[in-house]
Amino acid sequence: MAATGSSLFASIWAKLGGAREAEILAAAGSRPAFWPSWTRITVATPETAGGHVLTYYAAADGITIGSSSDFRRVPVSMRTAAELATRNGWTLPTARMVDQIHAAATPRAQLAMPTYAEAREATGTYQAAHDAIEKQVAASGAKRGELLSGHKKDLVLSSRLPAGTKQIYGGRQVAGPSSPIWQGLSYPPAHDLDYVDYSEQYRPIRRDAELDGRPVDLHAILSDPALAGLISGETPATIDAGAILLGIGSMPAAGSSSSGSSDPAPSVVRSSSSSLAMRAARALGVLGSVGILGAIAAYLSARFPVTR
Repeated sequence: MAATGSSLFASIWAKLGGAREAEILAAAGSRPAFWPSWTRITVATPETAGGHVLTYYAAADGITIGSSSDFRRVPVSMRTAAELATRNGWTLPTARMVDQIHAAATPRAQLAMPTYAEAREATGTYQAAHDAIEKQVAASGAKRGELLSGHKKDLVLSSRLPAGTKQIYGGRQVAGPSSPIWQGLSYPPAHDLDYVDYSEQYRPIRRDAELDGRPVDLHAILSDPALAGLISGETPATIDAGAILLGIGSMPAAGSSSSGSSDPAPSVVRSSSSSLAMRAARALGVLGSVGILGAIAAYLSARFPVTR
């Protein structure tokens, strides 16, 4: 029987980590009729840079599970996103693509990201964020299946992504086209593959695209130094997306992030621990930017990220 949004959330309500992700992955085939609703995004280089025109296809929203009348927007870990991408012929956006998608959305569908300070990883906070976004959508007049943007931070590909880490980018502070973002790219990345909270989404991007009217694999664009700049703004611009997704699939899950059933309360404790750990890491970084103290600081920053 296909999962509904409410039945999925009821099942994962008190779960965290690997147990929750496994249920989400199993239910991901249940989709409302209006999702993914692929939206054409077209970008171009000036004539002086070859005059190329690239069209790619973005899902109208992040991973959405359930029926058309009973669905939920579901944050997923980078590991789950990589698995879904591999299964379905999708990829992840880059930070530049997130901005392109936001620019392509109509003003009424350029939303603001709801924010919560506590229990960020709890399914109950996933629900609260979904409800807040639904209120925005209803007030905006946006239709089901219309391209939405700004309401979440996106899991993104990056040319500077150490093994075992992920990048997130975006989330708009207020609705509209010119709103500042909540989260820029961070170097080194602040999160491991298994961390996920209410503010994140995986927006699928189809790998099949068109370059100057001819079929092309988006991964080929990202790996081409002459073309990657169409959709990647980092230095270097080229990204070996296939290797990144394959590498994520082969990485063992972190023991602390792949626990089974758990009351949502540990996410509050983790937030507090993260803050303490980050303050300690910063202090150590001041004392020793190189050598053992610097290494400890880097480890603590990566292991216990602080997010908005």
